[in-house]
Amino acid sequence: MSVSKDEAMGTWTIYSRYTNWQNKTKVLHKRGFKTKREALEYER
Repeated sequence: MSVSKDEAMGTWTIYSRYTNWQNKTKVLHKRGFKTKREALEYER
């Protein structure tokens, strides 16, 4: 799991990997958080 800042847009982005119920690894990529705190809260 990671949180990074998109300098071009000025927003925060998260990348997270998880295993679904079929035991397949999935990648979650979500962006557009205004603050780092919001991104970390969503990640948790």
